[in-house]
Amino acid sequence: MSKILRSGLLLSLAGSAVFTGGCYFDIASSDSSPKSQAVAASQQASAENGADLFAKLQTHQARVAKIAGSGQVSFIGANPGAPLPLARRVTTAGVDRAADSASMAALQEYGPLFGLGNPREELQLIRSSEHPLGGEVARYQQVAGGVPVIGGELVVNTSNRGLLSMNGEISPSPEIPTRPGIDAGKAQSTAMAAVSKWHHLSRDLLKVSPAKLAIYDPRLIGPESATPTRLVWQIEVGVKEALPVREMVLVDARTGGIALHFNQSEAMLDRATYTSNHSDVLPGNLVCDESDLTCSKGDQDARDAHRYTADFYNFFARVHGRDSIDNQGKRLVSSVHYGIGDIQNAYWNGEQMVYTDGMPRADDLVAHELTHGFTQYTSGLNSYYQSGSINESLSDIWGEFIDQTNGAGTDTPEVKWLLGEDVPGTGAVRSMKDPTVYKQPDRMTSPLYGTGGGDQGEVHVNSGINNKAAYLMVEGGNFNGQTVTGLGIDKVAKIYYEVQTHLLTSGSNYHDLYQGLYQGCLNLGSSSSSGIGQADCQEVRKATLAVEMDREPQPGFLPQVDACPAPQQAADIFFDDMATATNWAFRPVSGQVNDWRISGEFAHSGKTSLNNESPARVSDSAAEMQRSVTVPAGAFLHFSQAYDFDRGGGRFYDGGVLEYSLDNGASWTDASPLHDAGNSYGGALATDSGNPLEGRQAFVGISHGYVDSRYDLSPLAGKSVRFRFRMGSDREIAGWGWYVDDVRIYTCALPQTSQPAPAPGPQPGQTPLSPGTGDPCIPCDAAPINDGQNNGTGASGGTGGSSVTTNASGTGGGGGSLDAVLMGLLLSGLGLQGWRRRSRA
Repeated sequence: MSKILRSGLLLSLAGSAVFTGGCYFDIASSDSSPKSQAVAASQQASAENGADLFAKLQTHQARVAKIAGSGQVSFIGANPGAPLPLARRVTTAGVDRAADSASMAALQEYGPLFGLGNPREELQLIRSSEHPLGGEVARYQQVAGGVPVIGGELVVNTSNRGLLSMNGEISPSPEIPTRPGIDAGKAQSTAMAAVSKWHHLSRDLLKVSPAKLAIYDPRLIGPESATPTRLVWQIEVGVKEALPVREMVLVDARTGGIALHFNQSEAMLDRATYTSNHSDVLPGNLVCDESDLTCSKGDQDARDAHRYTADFYNFFARVHGRDSIDNQGKRLVSSVHYGIGDIQNAYWNGEQMVYTDGMPRADDLVAHELTHGFTQYTSGLNSYYQSGSINESLSDIWGEFIDQTNGAGTDTPEVKWLLGEDVPGTGAVRSMKDPTVYKQPDRMTSPLYGTGGGDQGEVHVNSGINNKAAYLMVEGGNFNGQTVTGLGIDKVAKIYYEVQTHLLTSGSNYHDLYQGLYQGCLNLGSSSSSGIGQADCQEVRKATLAVEMDREPQPGFLPQVDACPAPQQAADIFFDDMATATNWAFRPVSGQVNDWRISGEFAHSGKTSLNNESPARVSDSAAEMQRSVTVPAGAFLHFSQAYDFDRGGGRFYDGGVLEYSLDNGASWTDASPLHDAGNSYGGALATDSGNPLEGRQAFVGISHGYVDSRYDLSPLAGKSVRFRFRMGSDREIAGWGWYVDDVRIYTCALPQTSQPAPAPGPQPGQTPLSPGTGDPCIPCDAAPINDGQNNGTGASGGTGGSSVTTNASGTGGGGGSLDAVLMGLLLSGLGLQGWRRRSRA
């Protein structure tokens, strides 16, 4: 009996039932033993339960979004007028309120679709509050072995009559050893050294939080959707002098390397009010408080900071009934005239507002930064990639809503939707009406979409997408094939508030926001007091479709390139999927230490790959082909790689290069001029860092998972060539390292007619199925698409192992675990396509 347990749902390939992403199929079984029949019966019951749940969702016309690959559900939304009834309520005596709530009952019933096996054991209640419809909003944290999973969160909204919505993501593989290999003190020291290096600060200026163990699954936070789940020490490093540095650092608890880091302090040129008197002291000297409503004793900066902070508070109190950023009356502290010199800046430091000279003059800027405090107490959106872009955009939106309704500042039609137009000396920095004016994307597929790793993943660039959507919701207009009728600020503000307080999680991305905005509108539309109706929600949907919020970013963020153009296939001269180290010699290039190995931690195909862990010391070593091969005319080199090298402060400290030798390894040449397609070098390694490769162009930064690279070997035709992957690191701070897999040298040729044809299924460029056109799955707003990854046309092909041959390769599709391969074959044979995987851009 071949079986695969994925995300709490049983997929039985040789048994009597298969449940795949909401579609249910019968498959004959050939195993008739009593034990096998009993197991099959249990598996069939599990699959039938999943099918029953999807049938129930379909009956109630619920909206469902799923994650391609795993099949896990990430969103369920019901019409508030017809919430999903709950089959059971827990009434066991002695359990606490969290376990006895409607939210827990909903999790017990629908949790398996999200990947949960036992919600009571796998989740901890973070907080719950009363829902405006009479039910509750409950936030849950995923735990494994008592250790929290970063970004593993579910938000459950219930009314008195049933489930309104459930959304979030759960790690499907959190069960890892939870005993650290390094202690908390070592992790704190590593984090302090890293932040000191990245931000060019003396360690004496830094302060470090206690280190807490956590489980880091990159599929839940950030763009690295395929890197392995790890135990980490979660640490926050700040600055004693309150500079805008609040770095979140995840230190690998096994290796001591940096797994992830990003700065949580928001910066933008971007009511007790104090002055720092041009020093770095916070909060400084008190200028005014509530006893002086106009801050009559202060100068212009103090008066504006005091007044616009009140405007922020009053807007949220008037429109949403909210008492300060934490809804518990938290004092709003501002310090003006901070710092020495002429640098302009404003930021929320986690506790208060900080302004340099002139910055409080812009009311939208003041509200923007205070909104970061509001976000801190609600959704907790990370300042990282798409979640960070949404974070920034929400600050822009609330800043502009307050700017346009407080009767202050410049509000002429020409500047109505600009951000920061009243900042002395600099003026506006963004436009919500037309983000492209300031080099921001106004839709997901815009060429202006930022794919770099700077600014925590281009958070201040890609915020333009939601900014444009909010503008369309308020003002209306024709854009990108959609005609939107404007709803005005009051309605749109209510919708965004519902989304930010009740629907988003810390790792939400744009696809989550796409679902959340519509669900939030429906939630409010069920209450006559909101003034929002079903027609308004259709305008919200059109605005999000206009900016393509339901789509992936532009191609190239995660470069994938086929070995050969269809219908040609690769005829291999050399191929190795790193099942063994037979074809490779690992040796230092300079120094005495080799850091290369065969690793079973993270493979593109099979179970192993080449790996260099990027040590926290000076290193220069290479994985070199043992033998040279003669390159025929028309040959190419193709390989897959994933990396996350030490970087910070706009500089790259560790990295790797590809080199080749024509004299059996006596001398080596950089292969960069041969690059043909796919991922290429990303920048120069920092000088004066101690890295033996310093100053050279290299693979640097982060790849966001496995990417493909292809090199044209035509200039080397007829020559005997060998390649090596060479990595250099500086004297400190370990990175995640470099993984290389599926290396092949080959030519392209049409397949022989005697060879079997590739399995049917989605191919590049194929139009995906849509609901109503033959797709047997349940209705869903997000149409199924071909994700374009690993489509079995050669780039990840082969049947495993290594070879030096002239035979054409098989069409094998590489791609990792057995269940993924079998699932791909099953879906391919059925002509179905995978549901969109959440972007971690």
